[in-house]
Amino acid sequence: MGSLMDFRRRILMAGLPDYLQLPTIYEKLPYVIADGNQAIRTDYVPVRYDEFHLRLNGAQGTILSAGVGTYQTILISGFSSTGWYCRYFSSLTHSVQANYIANTWYDVDIDSTGIVTTNGQTFSCPPDAVELDGTATNLYLFERRNWSSRYSGSVSEFWIKNNGKYKMYLIPCRRKSDQKVGMYDTISKTFFTSPSGRNDFIAGT
Repeated sequence: MGSLMDFRRRILMAGLPDYLQLPTIYEKLPYVIADGNQAIRTDYVPVRYDEFHLRLNGAQGTILSAGVGTYQTILISGFSSTGWYCRYFSSLTHSVQANYIANTWYDVDIDSTGIVTTNGQTFSCPPDAVELDGTATNLYLFERRNWSSRYSGSVSEFWIKNNGKYKMYLIPCRRKSDQKVGMYDTISKTFFTSPSGRNDFIAGT
């Protein structure tokens, strides 16, 4: 039997517009689990004024990144020893040290100016005036772009908006035909699975 939170999320999903609905060939999951050897590599290149939303549990490693090498224009990482780290089109790393709790679900949001909110904590990661949107590369999830720091934990929600319009809307799911676990983007109509040579995602229950 699912939790009350799962029930509420199912009700919410049922009320979503058609373009955010999961196709019937997939089974929606409450979340997907990564063990440090998975990744999602998208074709989406972040631009200034994008807004990001993640719901995650067990933030150990990099959950979202876009950039070149060790320099990331967009970055969200979490570690129990040092807290949260974020970049938003910035050459600086901004961090918050407080209130990291293992095995706790976090809602992490970045607004269009780089204000980060994580379970009530708010800190600023403003864009550098000298940085241009073109410095970003395509977006990676569950690992740092062209680096390591892979993520171990669970993700139940991820979306990007810009000026009120969804750019990505990823739903944890399992493809019914082969039981493959991944995340389906309702905007690009793409089913993302872990790349060749990596472990498959694990279905949350």
